[in-house]
Amino acid sequence: MDDRTQTHQQEKRFLLRPYQSEALNAVRDAYKADKRRVIVSLPTGTGKTVVFAHFPRVLKMKKRLLVLAHREELLLQAQDKFRSIDPELKAEIEQAGARAAADAKVVIASVPTLARNGARLARLHPDEFSIVVVDEAHHAVAPSYRRIFDHFGLFEPGVSRYLIGFTATPRRGDKQGLGEVFEEVCYARDMREMIACRYLCPITGWRIDTDLSLDNVKVRHGDFVESQLARVVNTPLRNTLLVKAYRDFAAGRRAIIFCVDVAHAQDVHRAFDEAGIRAAPVWGELSRDERRNVLAEFSAGKIDVVTNCNLLTEGFDEPRVDCVIMARPTRSKLLYAQMIGRGTRLHPDKRDLMVIDVGDNSRTHQLPGLHSLFNLPINMNLSGGNALE
Repeated sequence: MDDRTQTHQQEKRFLLRPYQSEALNAVRDAYKADKRRVIVSLPTGTGKTVVFAHFPRVLKMKKRLLVLAHREELLLQAQDKFRSIDPELKAEIEQAGARAAADAKVVIASVPTLARNGARLARLHPDEFSIVVVDEAHHAVAPSYRRIFDHFGLFEPGVSRYLIGFTATPRRGDKQGLGEVFEEVCYARDMREMIACRYLCPITGWRIDTDLSLDNVKVRHGDFVESQLARVVNTPLRNTLLVKAYRDFAAGRRAIIFCVDVAHAQDVHRAFDEAGIRAAPVWGELSRDERRNVLAEFSAGKIDVVTNCNLLTEGFDEPRVDCVIMARPTRSKLLYAQMIGRGTRLHPDKRDLMVIDVGDNSRTHQLPGLHSLFNLPINMNLSGGNALE
């Protein structure tokens, strides 16, 4: 049986989508071509985790596999996926008080935990591992990741260990290229392709304009300085405009609103609450239990709108989300695509994703929007129309 026949059988058994099978073949072919540090780029919602959860079987892995992620939600999702695909595979988490057993075939590790604690990293002997996977690989140029890569000798000449990064986009917003870490993108599909093939839901859009100017907001590391941005956009008038836009264009939809900072998320929530719309805010410092309770109520339909800042951009999978409101201006196409990706998953009760862009004025900044994702005229208002039609 050749490798591609085996992959096809895996596809039948585990219902791999064709592009996931192609990605697995591309990863294997890149290794055979002597590549040792590659990226797989797939849009949010298309099953990146499913692909690397098949590595132990499809890549005939004899040694251990390490998965690196920077958020607890990503660690738990990865563990669930490995276990659902192969319940007999021992996949354990290494994070804070949780320690993976020495005989765990798959170690799913927190980057902050390993990078901060040399003893924890030293427990993972490089010779025991053949594959290192990085989830949300656009973070991989950070010093914390590089410390772990160096421990495993991933940049040494003639190394046999394989580093595979997964990301929704191989671009970064701060111009620090992933080429510093990875040799090539071995497989890629974009959001437009996945929507056209009906693996992601259609996107419709509205644009609402404000009189606010972003020209005096400074930029750091490729994006707006959040404290300055919040002072400009967190105003009662603009927050009320968000409420009106939701009522006019997306009433009754399950919506996520991306805000600039905690105060902005709280103030936008207050505006919705005062308008009689069921809403709740979440942010990073909220207790784990409170955060989970809010998101569980959102999933159950007891809350219609969740406001957040820098929390739900990664690792949040709620396929019922059918509205995203961009209350947080950004210069980063990567961040914009991540925020849109929170609502692109398919669900039987959902016909499309409604994106509401808030268009603040700027002569000096180029801001991404649906136009930049789908090659539409700049500042085009779809007026509820489909982004691909």
